[in-house]
Amino acid sequence: YLHGEMLRKIIYFGAFTAYFFKKSKMDIQMLSSTNVSVNSDKY
Repeated sequence: YLHGEMLRKIIYFGAFTAYFFKKSKMDIQMLSSTNVSVNSDKY
């Protein structure tokens, strides 16, 4: 049960991230310089 809940959260996060990237690509490009540190911590 715990594993399924975790997987569902990951799927929701992935879908939200993809939607957010598609919706505001220009905003992401503008904020890419400030998000480098956050992305490196995540990945």
